[in-house]
Amino acid sequence: MVVSVMGLIIGGLLTSMSHILNGEVMLKKMQGMEEESRFIMDLFAQDAQYSELNPTFKPDDYITANRIAFILTDKRSDVLSGSASSVEYTSTESAYPYSLKRTLANSSLSFSQTSTLNTTPLAVAPVFKVKKATSGDAESYIVSISLTFQVATKGETSLIPIETSVVSRIFEF
Repeated sequence: MVVSVMGLIIGGLLTSMSHILNGEVMLKKMQGMEEESRFIMDLFAQDAQYSELNPTFKPDDYITANRIAFILTDKRSDVLSGSASSVEYTSTESAYPYSLKRTLANSSLSFSQTSTLNTTPLAVAPVFKVKKATSGDAESYIVSISLTFQVATKGETSLIPIETSVVSRIFEF
C-alpha cells in the first residue's frame, strides 16, 4: 500500500517536473524570438526611415507585397547620380518554414551581401504594406512589415504576430 502511494506521489512529481521543464524551454524560445524580432524591426525601421522607397514600390494609394526595396541615401542627389546603395527585404520562395532575407547592394561598387535575419521560423511569408501619405507638396510613404513567428516545443505551438510601421522619406542636406 505504501509503495503504491509513493509511486503515485513520485509519478505526480515527475509529471509536474516535465511540465515545468517544457514551460522553461518555451520561455527560452519566446525570449529568443523576442530578441530576434526586436533586431529585425529595428533594422527594418532604420532602413525604411532613412531611405527613399524604391520607385517600383511607390503606390498611388496602397499596396501589399511579399518583398520591398529601399534606396539608402541621405541626399536626393545621391539617388539621381546612381551612387546610392539599395536594400531589399524578401522571403524564401518555398513553403513553411519561411525566413526573411535582407540584401544590401551597391551596383557602382559591384557589392552585394545577403543575410537571413531570423532563426525562429515564420509560419507565413512576411507581408509588406505601403500607403501613400501626402501633406501639401511633401510626399511620404507609410511602410509596414508583418511577421508571424512560430514557437514550438514538444507539447505546444504558438503563433506570435508582430508588425511595425515606419514613414519612409528622404532629406536634402
